[in-house]
Amino acid sequence: MNGASDATDAVVLTIDGAVGRARAWTLGELLALPGEAIVKDVSQVDPRRSGTAVRLAALLEQTELSPAATHLTLHASSDGYAATVPIEAVRQSGLLIVALNGQPLPDQAGGPSRFLVPDAAACGTAEVDACKNVKFVDRVEVVGER
Repeated sequence: MNGASDATDAVVLTIDGAVGRARAWTLGELLALPGEAIVKDVSQVDPRRSGTAVRLAALLEQTELSPAATHLTLHASSDGYAATVPIEAVRQSGLLIVALNGQPLPDQAGGPSRFLVPDAAACGTAEVDACKNVKFVDRVEVVGER
């Protein structure tokens, strides 16, 4: 395989925890999601950011959330950081930036994925403001409490 193919075949993001079906996606799989699941130019929703993103809602639909699920914990295994946010506050607005110029999001830009809530104030909760821009996210854990 060539380098470009290898880059799209590596797992970028996993969603697990209180779900009926845990999922792991490669960059290729994320970029192949249906059109409404993708934001091709993040600068259109947040002028301070660039890249291609996937909508959190589209990913959560594929995991069958448990009825007890109330929060998401965003994990960055590279530095051990984790932030927890209410699902309903970010389900529709949350984005995961996964690519820059068609390539995997580089570490210096927050890769493998960067969680972004473009308008955290609209969510109406201080919990969202604390994690509206989380770098190095590689795992989203669905939990039943904060």
